[in-house]
Amino acid sequence: MYLQDFAAAGALTQDTADQISWKTGEYNTKIVLVVDRRRLYAHLLSLCWDELDVRTGTPMSIVVGDRDGGDDDEDRRALIDMVDYIREMTATAPTRARRRRRFTFH
Repeated sequence: MYLQDFAAAGALTQDTADQISWKTGEYNTKIVLVVDRRRLYAHLLSLCWDELDVRTGTPMSIVVGDRDGGDDDEDRRALIDMVDYIREMTATAPTRARRRRRFTFH
């Protein structure tokens, strides 16, 4: 199992969350994101990105691996690639584009 802490380079948007989720499909290893003590499988990021409120400087962690007989080379590559990819994607995100929920009370 491998762990790396880093800070987001910018805001997380729906588009960047979708792209990060798809990127995880390139690896056979388990990839978990930790944001504000919330743990989630990285491939599910597009479903809950707005609840994480990731902005420039938000502390994040990635945990990769944790499986019996796993491929250490793939785990290390996935860790490096995903951290670099998340930093790149959040750095190029235009602005904070949170989904706005509207509730109607009756």
